Amino acid sequence: MIRYKEHYPSNKFRNIISCFWTMGFAPDAKLPRLDVVLPDGCTDLLINTGPTFKRIDNLSSKDFLIKDYALIGQRKNAIEISQTVDTTFFAIRFTPFGMRSLFPFDSSELTGNMIDMDRSIKNLVDPIRSILEKKIPFQKKLIEIQEVLENKMVNSITSNFLVEKATSEILSAHGNFNVAQFCEKANIHKSTLEKNFLSYVGLRPKEFAAIIRFNHAHSLLQKGDKIKLTHLAL
Repeated sequence: MIRYKEHYPSNKFRNIISCFWTMGFAPDAKLPRLDVVLPDGCTDLLINTGPTFKRIDNLSSKDFLIKDYALIGQRKNAIEISQTVDTTFFAIRFTPFGMRSLFPFDSSELTGNMIDMDRSIKNLVDPIRSILEKKIPFQKKLIEIQEVLENKMVNSITSNFLVEKATSEILSAHGNFNVAQFCEKANIHKSTLEKNFLSYVGLRPKEFAAIIRFNHAHSLLQKGDKIKLTHLAL
C-alpha cells in the first residue's frame, strides 16, 4: 500500500507552490513494483529520504537513478517509477511557473529531463534535509522549510503576469483554452505567448492545456462519470 500525502503551503507561497508531498510504503506492500505517473503540468523537487530509486521513461527509453535529490521538469508523457519497500521521499510540487522563483533555469531546459547535480539545487536541498532529520512534529518542519524557501526567494526572478494569467485561465477551464482568442484579448502575438510559456512553464500553451484537459477527464473517469471522447483529444 502506498502512503502518499499532500501538505499545503501558507498563503504567501500559494502562487509558486502547489503542495509539499511525501510518499512511502506500508511494510506489507508488495514490492518491488512499477508505478505509472501521469504528467500533471508541474515541476517537482524530489528529496530522496530512502535508498536510490529508478525513474523509467518508456517513451524515450531513458532511465534515471535518483540517489539524493532531483529537480524534475515537465513531462509530456507518462513515466514509470521502480520502487522498493524502503523508497521514501519528500517533494515540493511547484505551480506550473513557480520553479522560476527559486532556480535560475529556463523551464524549457528541464522539459522531459531532470537536474540532480547543481549547486543552486544543493544549496536549497541541504537545509531542507537538515530540517527533515529533526525530531520535531512534521507541521513544524513545514514551517521551517517555508522559512528557508522565503530566504532563497530574496533574489528571485520577477514573475511573468502574461504566463500567470494564461495558466490561470487554462486551469479554471480544465484545459479548454483557445490560444488565438487569448492572444487577441491580450493584444499580443502568439509567438510571444509561446516564448514566455516555454521559458516559465516548459511547455507551449497548447501542450499544457492538453495535459490539464486529459487529467480532468481522467479524474472524471475515476469518479465513474461519463465523458465524451472528444474531451480526451489532444
